[in-house]
Amino acid sequence: MATHRKVSPTPPYQATPPQPRTPAVRSLRNRPQSEKDKAPTRSKYFEWSEEAECTRNHLAQDEDPRLGKIEDYMCVEVDEDGRDKYEASMGSKARGNKRKPGIALQKAGKQSKKARPAIGQTLEGSPSGDSGIEYRDNMIHPNTMAFLKELGEHNNRSWFSENEMLYRKAKQDFDSFIEKLSQKIIEEVDTTVPELPLKDLVFRIYRDIRFSNDQTPYKIYFSAAWSRTGRKGPYAHYYMQIQPYGKSMIGGGIWHADAQPLALLRRAISKRPGLLKQILLTDGIAKGFLDIKGHVDEQRVVESFIARNSEDALKTAPKGFPKDHPEIALLRLRSFTVGRHLTDDEVSNSGFLNKAVDLLSGIEPLITYLNSIVMPDMNMDTSDDTSSEGSNTNP
Repeated sequence: MATHRKVSPTPPYQATPPQPRTPAVRSLRNRPQSEKDKAPTRSKYFEWSEEAECTRNHLAQDEDPRLGKIEDYMCVEVDEDGRDKYEASMGSKARGNKRKPGIALQKAGKQSKKARPAIGQTLEGSPSGDSGIEYRDNMIHPNTMAFLKELGEHNNRSWFSENEMLYRKAKQDFDSFIEKLSQKIIEEVDTTVPELPLKDLVFRIYRDIRFSNDQTPYKIYFSAAWSRTGRKGPYAHYYMQIQPYGKSMIGGGIWHADAQPLALLRRAISKRPGLLKQILLTDGIAKGFLDIKGHVDEQRVVESFIARNSEDALKTAPKGFPKDHPEIALLRLRSFTVGRHLTDDEVSNSGFLNKAVDLLSGIEPLITYLNSIVMPDMNMDTSDDTSSEGSNTNP
């Protein structure tokens, strides 16, 4: 017999009455234009207005006049028709953004520091006050020389960082001149010099102070060098240095030669010293770099060349050569260079480019001679003794 369990009645279900939904707040960016026009133009995070407020943000106005006032943690750029172009990151506490106020102004200031003067543009606020002189690629601007003077008096990182904009302008002025001079060297001076980018020609202004007693971090001059491999490599170089107070210089050769090319040079001088002397007797070197006045005498020319390279010369005869060798003074040398100093007026003159080309053309025979010994071409016969003069002693 089936049994039935008595079930208690279930209380009637009482549904919760529907609550009115709060409309979602849409950002101003996603609203239609009609709602944007009605939206307030001021909030606790930001505000923007027209040119009156832009004038108070001089850095931002220089970079972009449409950039509005920066307050608290938000930056808004507004297009000409009034629509939001973009919204910078807002530092709301909910997102945990810790960005500092005025971050856009800081970026605008950094970008303005990177601006470089174009050729023909004058430099405003220059330390020398010569802003009326145009920048040209055939000379070094007086403002560049003024910057190098200031750098010599304040050679430290803090001053350099504060005046980085002046450094960039001076560097651009020097680079423009080097670009123009490089074209002249390739076309008129030495066809063996290839066309290379500036980074392979211009030396960095930062000094290597790891093993130096002089701990100043920067060079107080600009410099560049040209060879078949640029400013580096085993070949003889053309060299230029721009430095105030009459210390600018143009020259060339091989400075402090390594052991292997130095041995080749000494052997060539020992066998055929007349070749080197004949080159030193040319007017381009004797009168242009060795300061020989009047009649060009071989003994005076050779003595002047030796005196200019005696700083790192050996005190005794090199290994393998007798002490009484007729050319012992030349054989003791470790550097084979010529150079000439230039005044500040010569460097900042509009004829400086042509003057530099003439001086470098004068030392082209010496560069070619040195390269023929340390790095001879495959089709160059260096064993011909038809022009040999003086001693033929072999080491």
